[in-house]
Amino acid sequence: MNRKILFLSLFLLSSYSSFADHKCRPHKPFYSNFEPEKFPKSNNLLRSAGEFPLTCGEKLIIRGKVVDANCIPLSEVKVNIWQVACDGKYPYKPLKNGYKESDINMNSSATFTGAGTAITDNKGEFYFVTTYPGKFRNLKPHIDARLTYNNVYFDTRIYVS
Repeated sequence: MNRKILFLSLFLLSSYSSFADHKCRPHKPFYSNFEPEKFPKSNNLLRSAGEFPLTCGEKLIIRGKVVDANCIPLSEVKVNIWQVACDGKYPYKPLKNGYKESDINMNSSATFTGAGTAITDNKGEFYFVTTYPGKFRNLKPHIDARLTYNNVYFDTRIYVS
C-alpha cells in the first residue's frame, strides 16, 4: 500500500491535549541544506547512548501524528529531525554545501546531538526529546523534519516559540 503522506500534525507538549481535537490539514513542505550525514537512531537529542545529558536551554518534547489524505494514521513512518543547539549552531557538519563554518560548533562540551529518529506507532504517533533551538541567522527558532514512508520523502519545518 503506497499512501502519500499529506499531513503532519505537530503539537508541543505544553499545548497538547488530544490529537482528536485538531482538524486534519496538510503541513507545508520545506527543504533544508543542514541535515546531518547520518541520523542517530534515538529520539532523544539531548545525548548519545550511554552519556549523561549535558545541554543548555530548556527541554522540549515534540509530539506528532502522521496521517494520510483521509486522516487515517500511518504506522512505521520514519521521522527524522535536525536542529541547531541553544547557541544557534549545528553540533555536526551538514551533509550538503551551503553552510558557513560559523554555523557549526562541533567543539561544544554539551552532549546535544542535533538530530534524531523516531518511528510512528500504530496510531501514527511519535515523539522527540530535545531542547529549544537557538536563533539561526535571521530565521525564527525552528526544527527541520523529514518523513519517509515507502521510499517517499516529505521535508518540512516546525517553528517553535
